[in-house]
Amino acid sequence: MAQTLIKNALVIDGTNAKPYQADIIIKDDKIYEIGKVSSSFSGKIIDGTNKIICPGFIDIHTHSDFTIHFDNRAESQIRQGVTTQVVGLCGYSNAPLTKETQKEILVPSTIQPTWNNFKEYLNTIEENKTATNIACLVGHGTLRILAMPQGSRIREANLDEIKIMQNLLAKCFEEGAIGLSTGLEYFPGKAAKNFELLQLLQIVKEYNTYHSCHTKNRDLFALSSFTEIIEIAHISQTKLQISHVNCKYGRRDNIMKNFLTICNWYREEGVQIGMDVIPSIWNHANITALLPSWALDLSIPKLLSALEDTTLHTKLMHNDEPFMQLHVQNQWDKIYIFDAIIHKENIGKTIAQLSEEFHLSPWETIFKLLIDEKEYLHSLMFIGECFNKNDIITALSDPYCCVCSDSIAQASDGPTSTMRITPDSFTWAERFINDYTQKEKILSLQEAIYKLTHLPAQLANIKERGCIKENYYADLVLIDINKLSDQATFQNFNSYPEGIELVMVNGTTVFENGKRSSHLPGKIIKHNA
Repeated sequence: MAQTLIKNALVIDGTNAKPYQADIIIKDDKIYEIGKVSSSFSGKIIDGTNKIICPGFIDIHTHSDFTIHFDNRAESQIRQGVTTQVVGLCGYSNAPLTKETQKEILVPSTIQPTWNNFKEYLNTIEENKTATNIACLVGHGTLRILAMPQGSRIREANLDEIKIMQNLLAKCFEEGAIGLSTGLEYFPGKAAKNFELLQLLQIVKEYNTYHSCHTKNRDLFALSSFTEIIEIAHISQTKLQISHVNCKYGRRDNIMKNFLTICNWYREEGVQIGMDVIPSIWNHANITALLPSWALDLSIPKLLSALEDTTLHTKLMHNDEPFMQLHVQNQWDKIYIFDAIIHKENIGKTIAQLSEEFHLSPWETIFKLLIDEKEYLHSLMFIGECFNKNDIITALSDPYCCVCSDSIAQASDGPTSTMRITPDSFTWAERFINDYTQKEKILSLQEAIYKLTHLPAQLANIKERGCIKENYYADLVLIDINKLSDQATFQNFNSYPEGIELVMVNGTTVFENGKRSSHLPGKIIKHNA
């Protein structure tokens, strides 16, 4: 039986309780004992003097399902202290799928699937092994692609199609999915009517899972979008997790304060409302999200043909439900290309810069960028200076608001080293702790740890993790708070933080004293397992 003793560390147990000094014994994959251990201990001893020991961080909203099949080390997450990742968010999941739909469902499209159903998908991750624990939701957009023929997904689903989605969703829950995610700002989820959502939420209620929702709008109509999805949770009697509540450029003042007031009204009536916030100003998405729904319902060859047809450009520029107000208000200098498969020389440049370089209008520049990426056009990523720090601070005041990355696990070497989704992939957790507990004193250290550990575990129904407690899984992080710092910049985003001394996943050391082990001890967290 493998044993490890961590001595003399300051324990921040994840529950927001007052820190205390203690020793911790780990046996196999569990926390065996917490207290004062005698000197007769036989096994590995780690000195935690002048350091903090806390639960491994739980990232409740990631898109690491985009990268896990290319690199299972999850370096950027492990080296920040993240030990559990929740994937399958914003209405997108890599399962279930068919041979006919895999190019539409998989992001990036270069993934080569060996699965069809959710059980096979989770088994694939488990067989390939992973550094972190993985919990996966099933995407509503994925279900729509399977249930509705291409060319028809810009409409509401009919009763037969909804029944197909219900059956698929139930099967996914039986095979281990922990919840349903919707992306109501994205195609094809944005075409769903409330009736469709309520029918699917019947299955969520039946299986006692939860609904994670990327709402319809987070700028001009943010408050009504938040209220609508809360009302749907009220009607369906389901547990709701509102994804990345950061409101975007164009939102009105006091939006977050008003939103939290509405949440409290509904909570008084028994509605379970959780939320997560990104501790960053950067909003990211595929640049195709700027296009109207009719264009996104086209196959990739047909979409490329439409982009090349100059007679359709006016129609392509018109979107009744614009993804962001930055481009509506011509703030092209605040929108950056952040990743591309083919033309990586464009990364880091704004649309305004590229427009000048190409001698084209901003929209014509976007069309050119998409055409030049060919079959990989859906992998062209942008980031925008969209989020407001005061909104983040206000959101953090809510007792049910945890913190997420909305990013991917990657590494500074290997197949994911050139992938980019947000400037914060390598630093989001450390930047959150430093900015909000050390620099600005918005939160106490135990409050920040709570929002990274026990709270997301509760919100995502993850059992026996997120807390330092006997018989809980030994997902642990040892931190030197005086050395904790992030090293990444916008240009050199893939630099690892400092101050993380030790990371354990299920009792196995994966990172210690600046060195990464080859161990991949992560487990698949399944519904009701």
